[in-house]
Amino acid sequence: MKNNLKRIILSIFILGIILSIFPTSTYAASGSASVSAPSTVKPGDTVTVTFTFKASKIEGVDANFSYDKSVLKYNGGSNTSDGKIVVYGDGNSSSLSAKASFVAQKEGSSTIKVSTVDFYANMEPVNNVSASTKVTVKKPTQSKPSSSNNSSSSSSSSSSNTNTSTKPDDKKEPEKVPEKEEEEKVNPVEEAVKISLEEKELFIWKDLSTIKIPDGFKSSNATYKTEKIKVAKAEDKDITLAYLTDKDGKNGSFYILDKEENLYPYINLNSESKYTVILLDSSTKLPEGYKETEIELDGKTIQAWTHEENPEFYLLYVMNTEGEKDFYLYDQAEKTMQRYTDRTVVVEVEKEPEPMTFFEKLSNDPTLLAIVGTLAALSIILLGVLIVLYRKLGRQGRH
Repeated sequence: MKNNLKRIILSIFILGIILSIFPTSTYAASGSASVSAPSTVKPGDTVTVTFTFKASKIEGVDANFSYDKSVLKYNGGSNTSDGKIVVYGDGNSSSLSAKASFVAQKEGSSTIKVSTVDFYANMEPVNNVSASTKVTVKKPTQSKPSSSNNSSSSSSSSSSNTNTSTKPDDKKEPEKVPEKEEEEKVNPVEEAVKISLEEKELFIWKDLSTIKIPDGFKSSNATYKTEKIKVAKAEDKDITLAYLTDKDGKNGSFYILDKEENLYPYINLNSESKYTVILLDSSTKLPEGYKETEIELDGKTIQAWTHEENPEFYLLYVMNTEGEKDFYLYDQAEKTMQRYTDRTVVVEVEKEPEPMTFFEKLSNDPTLLAIVGTLAALSIILLGVLIVLYRKLGRQGRH
């Protein structure tokens, strides 16, 4: 019995060792990538390269691409920055694409290769997907005149020489230099999210690769009304910025995008400290006596409040450099900020004092007290005199 038990335990132990030797595998979805571009171009031409990713139910692709920068120069694109591709799907897409525009710099050849970093399809990763294509840049060859034409022209020349005097050769027309194709410039507004804000038609850019991000912020991903966009996110506090322009891609400015998808101007107030104006959230109570209004700072209209007792001061809701949110009073004349504290003064209505009794008045008035004391002493003396006189008269009546 003991031997059988030992054999069972030994078998289980050996089985565990065998199972631990075989590596576990995770399921990965299948997908592919392709790169399409013209095979041959001339120096100065614009080269449009299309990157295509295919799989079942693609969520998104993050990839890198490489090329010979001495032959080609990156010139913008759709869902691309220099060397980087980020494109999102809706979870039902079977194909996603991105475009990059290059300018051919000089003669040579460049292999454009793409490799995925993150590729998700059908809620699973797609591993090790890459593709490449080759672009050759060379000058167009000029056609040489055929020998038959040369002989014909020479015989014709000799014939004319015998019959007529020698004439100068006709001037050849200058060779036309092929015009450079107009560079394809991708307008970010074409893919931007169109919104109505401040009674204006504005556009939220989806790509910030050509925009200088403010100091203390870094590029990040966000969603606005189901649209995937690129934003600037503060590294040390809870602020997210979206970049907005007009329909021509001009007058660009950063706006704060909060968790409720509100958009309002990104404005910093500088004094000894730095303050960022933020939107009042629903959980914060506005101090009593203040009414909502608007104030213009740096050419932008922001939310503020005023009190009828101090109309020259504006109450603002801001975030300081430590990320703390609070109300501050802004002096528009002096351009200064001061933390708001509740200055409400409770005024109690004074009750009319009750009439004082004679003794209360007597005790509170030293002069009156002295007069009453003197009169009391005189009264006692007078009373004593009267008693003495009364007794004397009583004795005289007995005699």
